[in-house]
Amino acid sequence: RSSVVGLLAFALLTGATYAAMDRTEYRFSRNGLERHRIDAAERIALEQMAHVQELRRMALEMYLRQLEVGDE
Repeated sequence: RSSVVGLLAFALLTGATYAAMDRTEYRFSRNGLERHRIDAAERIALEQMAHVQELRRMALEMYLRQLEVGDE
């Protein structure tokens, strides 16, 4: 029974170590860096679209104000 518990503990520790090393290796590998580049590009594009939308909204508000002033 003791050997089964020891074997189970060894298997759990080995599995946990493998999972941690796999995550680290993926994060710093070529594929991991490519994924990071894609994620960063996506975040930048979303921020840019939000800023462009805000600028267009502000321009529309100013245009509508000018039309209101012209009507008076």
